[in-house]
Amino acid sequence: MKKEIGKDMEMETPEAVQAEKAEKAEKAVKAAKAPKADKAPKPAKEKAPRRIVDRRNRTLKTISVFSVLILVAILLIVNIGFDAFLAESTKWDWSSGSIYSLGDVSKEILKDMDAEIRIVGLLDREVAKQSLGDILLLLDEYAAFSAGKVTLEYIDPDRTPGIIAELDPENLLKLQGGQFVVRNDALDKTKVVTQNELYKYESDTSNPFSQPYPVGISAEQAFTGAVKYVTATRTPVVYFSTGQQEESYEENFTVLADLMKYNNLDVKSLDLVTAAEVPDDATLVVMLSPQLDVSPAAAKRLSDYLKGGGRLLVVAGYSNTRFPELNRVLLDYNIEIGGSRVREGNVNSQLGGDAYYYAATVPVSAVSTQAYRAIVRNTRSIIDLKNTKEWIQASTILTTTEEGVAETDGDPEKSSEPGTQVIGMAVENSGFVDGSTVTEPARVLALGSVDLVSDMMLLGLGDISQYNQYFVYTSLNWLAEIGEDSLFIPYKPFPSYYVTQGDATSYWAAAVFVFLLVPAGLLVTAMVVYRRRKNK
Repeated sequence: MKKEIGKDMEMETPEAVQAEKAEKAEKAVKAAKAPKADKAPKPAKEKAPRRIVDRRNRTLKTISVFSVLILVAILLIVNIGFDAFLAESTKWDWSSGSIYSLGDVSKEILKDMDAEIRIVGLLDREVAKQSLGDILLLLDEYAAFSAGKVTLEYIDPDRTPGIIAELDPENLLKLQGGQFVVRNDALDKTKVVTQNELYKYESDTSNPFSQPYPVGISAEQAFTGAVKYVTATRTPVVYFSTGQQEESYEENFTVLADLMKYNNLDVKSLDLVTAAEVPDDATLVVMLSPQLDVSPAAAKRLSDYLKGGGRLLVVAGYSNTRFPELNRVLLDYNIEIGGSRVREGNVNSQLGGDAYYYAATVPVSAVSTQAYRAIVRNTRSIIDLKNTKEWIQASTILTTTEEGVAETDGDPEKSSEPGTQVIGMAVENSGFVDGSTVTEPARVLALGSVDLVSDMMLLGLGDISQYNQYFVYTSLNWLAEIGEDSLFIPYKPFPSYYVTQGDATSYWAAAVFVFLLVPAGLLVTAMVVYRRRKNK
């Protein structure tokens, strides 16, 4: 036993002991590094290929920048080329209401026209572009829609002085640079259109120092009217009477005069006091708000003129003036200028609650083929004498509603019962036609409102003014036979971007919507978006 123990002790040498310790230490290290049995090893995270992604992003950014630059360069080249080669031949009128384009009436006139017309602008075209802008588009259409019958020229008289003598050899028109000349060489007829005629102007009547300002385009009226004038073989003449303290058509009734001029009517003045007779070339005599009655001699001149197939327009708003002599002339036509002031009892027809300023009814009649409303003020009654004769055809052309009232001598205490009040009549008398010396019937049109045909009503009421313009046009057409109703060309107002006036309720509703509802809606939307992003 002792020998075996000794033997074993002999075998455990220091080297062996050291090796054994090293082996145990190595096993301990391996055991520490070995994964535990109850936990699965975590997979190693793969690193993103950062350099590859960054390189791709830089490439995409470069391509995007160069693509935008190339697109901008292409657009610039196309725009420059288009403007250089096609700008003059390819233009469009994108304005509201196509105010720089010809209407159907003008196109029809140009289509049916046989004469060759020259439109000459006495200025350089580049200067015209600066001063008139898109109105040149309108002028271009006269040539485009005339099948070559209208030629459009721009000639600067400073560079070509001979053009003045060519267009006006006798210097009767006193032509000046900046004007437009419409000429028919075949008939030797010329019409001048000034730049002021290309626009409609208004003034602030409440401010005596207010300067006129443009409210619309009347270029089509002016040029189409000039074309009609120079192509007509006959130009009727309208005489505005004087001598009875009438209103001047050159002051507050310029639109009325323009409607006549643009429809191939010459406008002149006639003093009924001093004239021996109404001139033979008179197509129409207009008495515009006379403040005095005509004299017996003047009444006879008017009566003789009418019996020869003449035409008369009497416009008389309410005043203290009475017209016994003039009414003797009108007796042959079964009408009378009344002495009553007319007011409108229907509040829905009143303007601003004023019973003397209202929308009158225009019924279907010999003058108008359709019913509508026209604005009148300070009206006088026109009396139908009801003296029926087969050769007299009378038409009521302007009335109140069934709630109208006539005030005798303008006294509200002497008011009639409510009913339809007549403030406009048109009468044709064929009793004087003999087939030889008199071939046309006489026609008389009497209106009880001067404001109806004033510049204020024909221009100052915005779109509503066009109804008054149409009424005047159809009345002139019936009296002077200037053309079909469909040939009426109104001026084209500039588009308005003003917010129309509303009541207090609409203002409060708008304020609540803008200052409360809109911000609250934005805040709620922002909170919802924030919460959704936070929870992701």
